[in-house]
Amino acid sequence: MSKSQDDFRPVNQLLGASPNLGPVPANQVLPWLVILAIGLFLGSFFGVPWHWCVAFIFWGIATYWLLTGNNPWRFLARFRSTPNWLRGHPFYTSPLEEVIAFKHSKSRNPKRPRSSNRRR
Repeated sequence: MSKSQDDFRPVNQLLGASPNLGPVPANQVLPWLVILAIGLFLGSFFGVPWHWCVAFIFWGIATYWLLTGNNPWRFLARFRSTPNWLRGHPFYTSPLEEVIAFKHSKSRNPKRPRSSNRRR
């Protein structure tokens, strides 16, 4: 019994999917922990009231999620420097010609500096 090309082929639907921790994308966890640590640092070290710290943490997490949520490349790609492209064509030099030129430059005596024509 031979299989035809019209047979069903199962495909793993998780291919190409990004990992999640519930509703939170996994690439958001580390920055959220940094924002949380900064908020707690503000509250404990500088004596900022806790309700302001919680507001800062919520604001920081929400802003970061909005900016980098589903398509982080849209926001984060703005911080990469653009490449400096130049158009040009390199000249071809044969390796054999380079060896000959190298040997020729070694066999030549280096030029002596000319003495000045001025009398001392």
